[in-house]
Amino acid sequence: MKTQVIVLLLVVCLAGGLNAGDKLYQERLYEPKVLWGDKLAAFYGYPVNEIYLYAWDEAQQSWRMMPFQIDERIRTNNPFNEENLRHFYSIPNDYGVALDDGLFDSDDELVFLVRDMGDRAPEKKWLDNASSKAFSRIELAAGDPEDPSRIAYAYLFRSPTIQEPVPTPYGFVYHSQTDSIETSFYTVKLDEAMGLVKSITIKPPYGTGVDVFDRQKMRVKARLGFGTLGDVQIDATEELIKLLPEYRMITPKPVVRLVREVRVTFQFGEEEVENNLAFFLTTKFYPFNGVVKGGSALDEASLRQAMPGWDNPFLLFEVLRQSWDLSAAAAGMRYYSKHNDGISIDGQPDVVNQQIDRPIREWNLVTGSQGALFTMTTLPDTVAKSISLYFYDNQAGGTGDPDTLGFVDTGEYGSYGDFGLSMYKAKSLDLAFEMYFLPNTVNTAEQASAIARMVEKPVDITPLVTDVARRPAMVSPESYLCVQNYPNPFNQQTLISFSLASAEQVQVTIYDSQGRLIRTLVQATLAAGNHELRWDGCDGRNRVLASGVYFYQLTAGDQIARNKLLLLR
Repeated sequence: MKTQVIVLLLVVCLAGGLNAGDKLYQERLYEPKVLWGDKLAAFYGYPVNEIYLYAWDEAQQSWRMMPFQIDERIRTNNPFNEENLRHFYSIPNDYGVALDDGLFDSDDELVFLVRDMGDRAPEKKWLDNASSKAFSRIELAAGDPEDPSRIAYAYLFRSPTIQEPVPTPYGFVYHSQTDSIETSFYTVKLDEAMGLVKSITIKPPYGTGVDVFDRQKMRVKARLGFGTLGDVQIDATEELIKLLPEYRMITPKPVVRLVREVRVTFQFGEEEVENNLAFFLTTKFYPFNGVVKGGSALDEASLRQAMPGWDNPFLLFEVLRQSWDLSAAAAGMRYYSKHNDGISIDGQPDVVNQQIDRPIREWNLVTGSQGALFTMTTLPDTVAKSISLYFYDNQAGGTGDPDTLGFVDTGEYGSYGDFGLSMYKAKSLDLAFEMYFLPNTVNTAEQASAIARMVEKPVDITPLVTDVARRPAMVSPESYLCVQNYPNPFNQQTLISFSLASAEQVQVTIYDSQGRLIRTLVQATLAAGNHELRWDGCDGRNRVLASGVYFYQLTAGDQIARNKLLLLR
């Protein structure tokens, strides 16, 4: 019943568009927020399943649990290239690294939506839960960067006795057989061969429930050079991209975010080259949008590694076009951009303004009764020598590229509002983009501009640790600052840094993952100022410890902070 009420409220809010109210959480309806654990040091070492996020309703004088999730991550060697470190949400089972230790640390991520935040709670107003009063809480204040007086609030509590389930109004479901993501608002399917988007549907009542998408398209005219051996001309489409089926990692229980990570490469016909050029493509789906990060610089160093024995290989994208082609079901929708206002999508050719401003912060909106699609592309100015808008609306097929390039059509062989970017003398193949799947009430350029501002200027989060009356807060920035050890993971030794505002009795201890004391690094009164301690991965009897997860605990006076360490031998 509670979930049904939440969904009903979402329908009412969405019907009002972007200006549903004057409070920040009523305005920023579509904005997700991700906080790294390094902003939430007071909760280091706490069991993830004992951490809950609440919002305070001033009018009702009551707490409500927010939809949220904590994604545990680990920073470790890339199993496909052990020279590189990266963060993983999941790791293949045969890699031999345990990812989820169940304890919160600086690498983990707290995920929620601004729309689910609330009002500021009174200082002494606590959850009606006795166990929560034994721990500090963290107040999260989300401020509008353009108007700091407008703030939304959320509160992190710890309690081992909360029985209330985390609400799931956004309806995330992953269908592994079709590689598709479904929420209460949209469905997106990915192509089984290329891993790119091939279907987008906005569900009723936010859209008509009709798939309006043909496919992601890419056109490449590139020059692959081998020094004294000469050059090879490459003419390719999106079918150059090849999904590697042996690697696919999916968030197991998504509430407000589903992470899909795959590996893709380029079809060059040689398995060794394809494997060496493979890269991660990470898509993060939120209730109203998807964010893709991934690509390949294909610089000389990576090409030399992929093609050992070849003479100084290089790759230059003379022309690179990436676009989103809609299907005939999109007829009747309209296209907006910074320099184009409401072009009708009807399968008939149009004259468009192809200007792209620098810095490159390009938004596009396609909207109609079918729903609304909003994209935001942010690229460095150095990504290409020149760049222009691509838009092609022609049911007869073909492409909107210059005839001299000789590009051919793919997909349904007819274009309806095919929009994107054309780049010349590009230096990389970057597949990054951000697309919002929105209700059909988002239907003006003004609304699109507001969403673009939200994407470019997200809310700023300020954490404040508070406690019940007369109990000291666990972490007080005014008293000391403890930072994550570096490097982490480490092999030989790691550096633990902290600072004291005044002289304090300090103890720094190392524990294993079972909570057993391993070593005491310091137990003394230290002066105010900055301090550094080194740990060499040995116990108190100077015995070398095995690889694994360890924790260090810093106690200064009556305050405590914890951090996780990863030792890799």
